[in-house]
Amino acid sequence: MMKKLIFFILLIICQLTSQSQKCSVEVISVNTPICISESVALTAKGSGDGTLSYYWTPSTGLNKDTGSTVIATPRSTTTYIVKMSTASGCISYDTVTVRVLTFPQANFSSSLPPTDCPPVGFEFKDLSTGDITSRIWDFGDGKPPLDSNLLHFYSEPGNYRIKLVVGNKCGRDSLMKQIVIGGPVSLFTINKIDSCSNTYKFKNNSTGAAEFVWDFGDGTISREFEPSHTYLNQGTFFAKLIVTSASGCRGSSRETAVQVSKRTVNFTYNGVTTAPANLTFTNKTTPDSATRYKWNFGTGDTSSLKNPAFTFKTAGQYIVSLTATNGTCTTTYWDTVTITTPACNLIARFTHSGATTAPANLTFTNKTTPDSATRYKWNFGTGDTSSLKNPAFTFKTAGQYIVSLTATNGTCTTTYWDTVTITTPACNLIARFTHSGATTAPANLTFTNKTTPDSATRYKWNFGTGDTSSLKNPAFTFRTAGQYIVSLTATNGSCTSTFWDTVRITPPACNLIARFTHSGATTAPANLTFTNKTTPDSATRYKWNFGTGDTSSLKNPAFTFKTAGQYIVSLTATNGTCTTTYWDTVTITTPACNLIARFTHSGATTAPANLTFTNKTTPDSATRYRWSFGTGDTSSLKNPAYTFRTAGKYIVGLTATNGTCTNTYWDTVTITTPACNLIAGFTHSGATTAPANLTFTNKTTPDSATRYRWSFGTGDSSSLKNPAFTFKTAGKYIVG
Repeated sequence: MMKKLIFFILLIICQLTSQSQKCSVEVISVNTPICISESVALTAKGSGDGTLSYYWTPSTGLNKDTGSTVIATPRSTTTYIVKMSTASGCISYDTVTVRVLTFPQANFSSSLPPTDCPPVGFEFKDLSTGDITSRIWDFGDGKPPLDSNLLHFYSEPGNYRIKLVVGNKCGRDSLMKQIVIGGPVSLFTINKIDSCSNTYKFKNNSTGAAEFVWDFGDGTISREFEPSHTYLNQGTFFAKLIVTSASGCRGSSRETAVQVSKRTVNFTYNGVTTAPANLTFTNKTTPDSATRYKWNFGTGDTSSLKNPAFTFKTAGQYIVSLTATNGTCTTTYWDTVTITTPACNLIARFTHSGATTAPANLTFTNKTTPDSATRYKWNFGTGDTSSLKNPAFTFKTAGQYIVSLTATNGTCTTTYWDTVTITTPACNLIARFTHSGATTAPANLTFTNKTTPDSATRYKWNFGTGDTSSLKNPAFTFRTAGQYIVSLTATNGSCTSTFWDTVRITPPACNLIARFTHSGATTAPANLTFTNKTTPDSATRYKWNFGTGDTSSLKNPAFTFKTAGQYIVSLTATNGTCTTTYWDTVTITTPACNLIARFTHSGATTAPANLTFTNKTTPDSATRYRWSFGTGDTSSLKNPAYTFRTAGKYIVGLTATNGTCTNTYWDTVTITTPACNLIAGFTHSGATTAPANLTFTNKTTPDSATRYRWSFGTGDSSSLKNPAFTFKTAGKYIVG
């Protein structure tokens, strides 16, 4: 009824507005929505002549029903109409709706799961009413809903309180329900039973369980009912107990933190470690509750001070130990102290000068600093050596040579290596020739040598018939018609050059002229088609020779040249009265080689060094590999491993072949001399009152020494591993 009334009033307003535009009214301020018992000011602003009067309906919830401003306190959402009239009788209307929020009421339901064995899922349905702007769910396990459908899974048995809180600006309402998840309940407590060894007793308080799996958080587990466990390391470990009922339901306790703190014995030292080295040792034992300390400096000397100082007289590696005791626990820490020999400031270096084309006579300039060395030894990588300060040496052949210089000044020795590359000399000798004379068989031709420069000392001619000559300008008779490949090889002692040319000897006049052309790609393997161009086209027989031993009697054959090279192809045509032959050279090229050999190596480079070589050849299409390790040893594996037994620089090469092309890569591998890890040490036992018969116990580590020599400070010695010796008189003896 109210909606019909509003519609009728609005209709009247529209009609009145259309009849006259002399006055108007508008509600200009309203603050909604509001809560029940809240108020809002409604202000109407009108325009028209004379005095303006306002009347508000309905009056429910209004503090008054006249005036331009009224205070509305409705109990529910209400639409108010303001009527404005002027002194001249003009009337205008406007409406405003004050929305009142209803108080939220929380309510929800949950579905029954198909089983009560965790994990079990519940689907919750929100049945709350009222104007709700916020919802907060608490499922009792601290986890959010699985999705927007309020599906929630419980992974542990127990009693869970589900709470829903709904609200708006006017207030909140909540509802709590409880659900019970069956299955075993995992509970336990932890007690420390041995503080020295960090051993804990786990007490099982679980219910409804038949099987137990303890996870101590340090990577170990136990299936005992109430186990004891010792933590070997310090830190925070999260222990939990997973239980299973007789029906197969599982339950897991929440993780319980176990804080394990162990006594840590440690120390540092500072000071210059060059012999003789006076070092100060700082005790870092934690907690700082030890009552006794014992230091052993690896020399037979000891100390009971908390922070001692000690002088190591000679270079070497010393195993220093600290043992701390607090009455119940004793812990020992070892560390290796390395005392070095005074630094060697001798730096060997050299340069070389001279042309590096073989044979290469190079002068080596010694750049060793400081200039205090007393002896030098050069190794030129050819087996030749020198003791001169600045030697000269001739490398007879091309190659890469590792040259080393070792310098000694009496107190220290240093070595420097460098690679010297000797190249093959460029050859500027160019062999050429011409020939003169009639070329009809039998043809007596004179060959004129045009080799430049005119410095060759030897010549060799090959006339393509099996005949040869060593003359500079020979003459030769070709007895039969044909095409002959004539070559001239010229040598001047340092390089050799060869030139080929085709000499065509024709038969006596015959009007049959054999000719041919070929088509097709000339990269091996090359499948070529030969087109017979013999004129006139009256030949009755043909014979082709492809220069490979293969022949054909077809007029226009096709033939495949499998490998690169120069092939002399001939066509012999016969027409019954005469025979003519034509030769031509077919050049088959090698396919472009895109194979790039490369490799890397990994592994310690201290001799003996077992290195693994990784083949990086691209593309990965090679079918054969050959490795050269610079020692004379080789391998055909793709990724070989190799042991370099001694220190030095080795030029390692990898040659990769894929059937059509070959590529080689070299790299230098430097193998260093190994550091000595043998540490000599000993103790002695027995009364030290003269005469004192002492037993010496060898503590050398590792236990891999093959010979021992003892010196007892009396002039006496022994080669036994664990000797006994009698000191006849009192005194201090340095035993080594």
